[in-house]
Amino acid sequence: MFRLPRFTSSYSVNAKNRMDVVIDAYIPELRMATEHKDFSNILYGRKVKRHKRWWHLTNYTNILQIEEEMGKFFTVEITNDTIKEDVVHVLKDRGLRQLEIKNDRIEVTVSRLNEDQKDIIISGIRRIAKQTKAAIDHIAKDIDARLEKAIENQVVIPRKAYYIRRQLDVTHKEYAGYIKFKEFEACYKISRWTFKIPTEEDQACYDDWLSRQKVAEQAVQNKSASEM
Repeated sequence: MFRLPRFTSSYSVNAKNRMDVVIDAYIPELRMATEHKDFSNILYGRKVKRHKRWWHLTNYTNILQIEEEMGKFFTVEITNDTIKEDVVHVLKDRGLRQLEIKNDRIEVTVSRLNEDQKDIIISGIRRIAKQTKAAIDHIAKDIDARLEKAIENQVVIPRKAYYIRRQLDVTHKEYAGYIKFKEFEACYKISRWTFKIPTEEDQACYDDWLSRQKVAEQAVQNKSASEM
């Protein structure tokens, strides 16, 4: 995921470990923001009475979720034909009325998000990314302050501090670029036809991260080729 320098100091290792914790929380938050509606449990808890017994609809159905480029739909597979009308009733009760009823399944088309709904989701994505970037910045500043204190106390010599700072700077840029990359990826998923990178600064951060990924990947390929 990251193309980082070989660490030679505890400061760099500490920065990376702390930033890893932040990133590990960032990705699930983005996933929750973009997966705006999950239909896997739409029939959960629903029952019908058959032969003087209560049947759980989930015991006789399977939900297949499929997301297409032009919209979103899911399919309800039915293993017992006698509950088909009950499933249709539940779906319509949940506001899902674009139904194509077939022999052993019901294909449900979900209405697309309108522009206001997209804007709300994208605002949430950008807020999560901004908070994550702030956490990364705080870690970088904290490590730098500790390094400065070590120089003042003559624990670290200035020459060594120079190389440590270079490692910290590369690490900070790598994580910041990754945060921006995942933010744009999530926004594009929600509004792919109208999405634009908002500022020149964001574009520069994104381009810099991509270029460093390509350089690192090329270096790995060259090394593999030389070993063959």
